[in-house]
Amino acid sequence: LGHDPSSVEVNSIKVVGSVLTLGILVSLYYLYMLRILMRRLLVHLRMLGSGHEVNTRVPPSQVFLQWRFWFEFMICCIHSPPFCTFEIPMWNSNNMIVYRAETVFSVLGCTRLYLLWRVTRDIIIRDLPKRQMIEHISCVDIDSVFALKILLQGRLAFVFSVVSGLIINFQAAYVYRCAELTACKFHKPGQLPTAVSIECDYPEAHNWSIGGRELTEQVNDMYFGDALWTVFITSLTIGFGESGTVPYTHVGRLVSSICATLGIVLSATMTSSLTQSIPWSVQEHSALLLLEREKGRHNLQVLAVNRLIGFWRKCSKRKPSFLQIYRRWASTGLDNERAAQMFRNTARMLEVDVEDMYGVNGQIDIILSRTKYVEQIIEELTEKLGQKRARGFMTMKGVMPQVQVEDHNQARGRDNLALGLDHDVMEEVRSANGMRRSNSVQKKLDWRRSRAAVHAQLTRFRAASCASGMSGLLFSVATNCIVMDAVEPGDPRVLVCKAFDSLCTLLCLFFVFKVHKYVVLGARIDDHVKKGVALDVNVSPLDVLKRVSLYLECLIIIVHLPVYVTFDLPVGTTNIILYKAEALFSSFEIFRCYLLWPVLRESLLSDLPKRDVISRLTGVRFGSVFALKRALNDWRSIIFIGAFWAFITLICGYLLRSAELSACFVATSSGHPACLEPAAHLWIVNGRETAPIVDPWILNSFWGIFVSSTSVGYGDVTPNTLMGRLAVGIAGLCGILTAGLLTASIGSAVKWSQAEQSVLALLERERCNRDLKRRAVEFIIVWWRLKKKRRKKGQAMSITDMPNRVRHKFSDIRMKARINFEEVGGIDRKISNICQRSKNIKYNVENVNEAFSLHTNAGGTGQFKLQDF
Repeated sequence: LGHDPSSVEVNSIKVVGSVLTLGILVSLYYLYMLRILMRRLLVHLRMLGSGHEVNTRVPPSQVFLQWRFWFEFMICCIHSPPFCTFEIPMWNSNNMIVYRAETVFSVLGCTRLYLLWRVTRDIIIRDLPKRQMIEHISCVDIDSVFALKILLQGRLAFVFSVVSGLIINFQAAYVYRCAELTACKFHKPGQLPTAVSIECDYPEAHNWSIGGRELTEQVNDMYFGDALWTVFITSLTIGFGESGTVPYTHVGRLVSSICATLGIVLSATMTSSLTQSIPWSVQEHSALLLLEREKGRHNLQVLAVNRLIGFWRKCSKRKPSFLQIYRRWASTGLDNERAAQMFRNTARMLEVDVEDMYGVNGQIDIILSRTKYVEQIIEELTEKLGQKRARGFMTMKGVMPQVQVEDHNQARGRDNLALGLDHDVMEEVRSANGMRRSNSVQKKLDWRRSRAAVHAQLTRFRAASCASGMSGLLFSVATNCIVMDAVEPGDPRVLVCKAFDSLCTLLCLFFVFKVHKYVVLGARIDDHVKKGVALDVNVSPLDVLKRVSLYLECLIIIVHLPVYVTFDLPVGTTNIILYKAEALFSSFEIFRCYLLWPVLRESLLSDLPKRDVISRLTGVRFGSVFALKRALNDWRSIIFIGAFWAFITLICGYLLRSAELSACFVATSSGHPACLEPAAHLWIVNGRETAPIVDPWILNSFWGIFVSSTSVGYGDVTPNTLMGRLAVGIAGLCGILTAGLLTASIGSAVKWSQAEQSVLALLERERCNRDLKRRAVEFIIVWWRLKKKRRKKGQAMSITDMPNRVRHKFSDIRMKARINFEEVGGIDRKISNICQRSKNIKYNVENVNEAFSLHTNAGGTGQFKLQDF
């Protein structure tokens, strides 16, 4: 950009580029040679036994005959050779721009980026066993499309979309920067331009007219961050329209168009991945149903007690107190009929078997296993009947082995007893299963041996750490606001806020240590229950200090500004901005907001009992992902997403204000030496001079973040600093994420549930029953009129003489009205009915087989009657 193209430094870099290009071409040749050899091996494997031999010699002519090889060869061989340079003048409307050969070749060389996808694809499909054989059998190409579907349907789909967007943005930013720079302005400071084209002497090469506006001097913006910012806001479809972030050349506009299109595609990809990630998996659905059953078991007792209390008050004619009325309203409401309906629905929920709470795939697996079992029993019965007919009587030498159907929870309980569980832990298990001993003989449990008690303590200390951490953040923000209001750092108000911030920080560190202590204790209880490891409830500080996550949390929390500590930090050389220590530390303390998520996660999962038992039963982790799915698979997800959007707007708005507001315009810091520099009062942004923003109103920052997150971008609030652009970029990404989450959650909530599908089908059946009478009357009237006409003509009347329209309508309505109750549900309801009936068939066949065996062992006469069974 400033060196002579014929200098030694430039030619040395070109030589290195030529050598690397030659290496790429040689590797490309061997790659196609190996592909040919792989196809020969696959043909040989399919023709085993026919005397086919593999020719491992691949002549170069076979490689050169492939058009794809030459296509990739042309892409990879493009580079800037050494000792070769020239300039390409080009008209852009009424403006002249000159490109260097090195710039053109470097832009064309960016097409080699496709090689990165080839490596990624090979990494994805290399772990697929026997993929060549499966590809041949199934006639499905396991190639780039297949690998892309694997990426977009997995848990890393969102991460892949974000990483792909960042890589494309960086590459596009480089191409955009090359397209907007003219060689007529390439020169070192204090030297003449290095361009030799005579077109650089044209006035149109120095003064450009954009969109019919007046002539302005063309400026080369060498800062790569400005090009990256332009491409980034274009891909987010924000487009502030500020000076310097608008493409002026044809190539730059082409790059911007491609970036905007790819931004829309990536946004749709992220939305699609979120749509596939939010719905419950089969295991999670089963675990959720089991949790709802246990929750209903707990609520049934509360509802029963409330009904008994209400009945007793009604009989004794006692009026409840205000507190009792509030408790009743919070649990069941004030409507007696509604409370009775809740009681009946909860009791009906508990009548459902555990197996019926599996998902569709789980029920299909159960049906398959039961059909295999019934088939085996029927074969045994057929064999016994054959022996009866052959011998005339039945003599079995042994009793047929009976299949023991055992409850899963009982088997798990005996396994735990066999492991030698701790006595207090077993008491908790008995309590959870309703087998707690009476109060007279019950031993007082040590709460440290109870998983529920440890979890309760963990929840309390997490809430305490969140409260103390957020309080410290609020005091830090208050300190920054007071200082930026031209108050001296030694003012008593500032010192008091700093002192409270330090106190809250120390309390938060203490509570976080306690949280990790109970996490270690909970992990020990889990290992004791699962693996039978001896339970040690004494957690020493050394055991807690072994956790790496503790140090990470302490590093985030401990950063704050102590009392009597203050300083000013100038940043930048071309554009100087002065930050006060209070603004920097308050911005860093924003990271404490992560403490809100564990508390919110626990509130989302707090009403689910026996989570640990069901987690071990189903293999589902009730962590952040499960809580997030539970929050988004409901109509309340709109409130959750709206709260997240508002939270991001507040956080990023505060960061934008702290980043863009220079302390040089505060009276207490205006005398700093850095504020006396001209660069502190006149900035160069996007290659153009501009004045720093002096806007202390935080509502304007909130407005700028909001319009950026909605991809509107009016351009009235635009960031100029790196930290400000980072805040706006985060807001833009969160806006796309929020839109995707909103689309996915609404799409999931709008779908009919299994019960609602049954209700719709039942309503349709009842509507057909109502219309059936009217259609029958119409049918009889038409039949009677036709019969009268035929009688006058002396012709016979049959049902086939009726109009097709009338007959078809009547038949369709009659068929819909005759639909059985079990046939009105969706696929899930029908599979549930099939699963229930297969279970009944299995139990009946087991009873028949058992009676058959008992009759055989008792020496039956061979005459079977109904009472024998």
